[in-house]
Amino acid sequence: MSAPTKSKMNAKDAIFTGALGAVCILIRFVMMIVGGFSPYVWFSAHFVDAILIGPVFMLMVAKTQKSGPFVITSTVTGILMMAATWMLPVTGLIGGLLCELCLKMGEYRKKGWLLAGFFCFNMGFIGDFLPLWFTKEAYLSGPSMQGMDPGYVSALTNLLTWPVFGVIVLSIAVGSVLGGLFGLKLMQKHFVKAGLV
Repeated sequence: MSAPTKSKMNAKDAIFTGALGAVCILIRFVMMIVGGFSPYVWFSAHFVDAILIGPVFMLMVAKTQKSGPFVITSTVTGILMMAATWMLPVTGLIGGLLCELCLKMGEYRKKGWLLAGFFCFNMGFIGDFLPLWFTKEAYLSGPSMQGMDPGYVSALTNLLTWPVFGVIVLSIAVGSVLGGLFGLKLMQKHFVKAGLV
């Protein structure tokens, strides 16, 4: 088994990261749009996109084996979606850094650390929910809620409890495990080729 590459990202890595990062951003964006149909759908969005992004994430790990791709992807995603809330770039940066730390601790090949890193990566996008709990009144009376269906706003308001927030975090954890394992299975040949398994 060969050790992971320790060098910094090169131009090829940057292009590869940009391409797969764009896929992650697209999935996140689509799930945010779908969440407009119902607050229940919105609150389950990160569970679903964690499963969908799992193969993309694991492919990035197998192909790059370097620090940088994940904090870049999560931070850029947060910046592009900053119209939703300024908290997204902040949580994106924190989640990306923790993800990179986990991957490095696991030498880009240990399953437990890979899944932990993927969970941190997904938690980086919880910033779109934080205003609902920490600035509830301002958010519900803000421009993002103007023109929304009263039934949607009422259902959303009733869901804004801390137990529900805990369920969201738990769903992200479960989605990360399922998506991560799904990604590892699909990308097994890439990990073998890279000498990581």
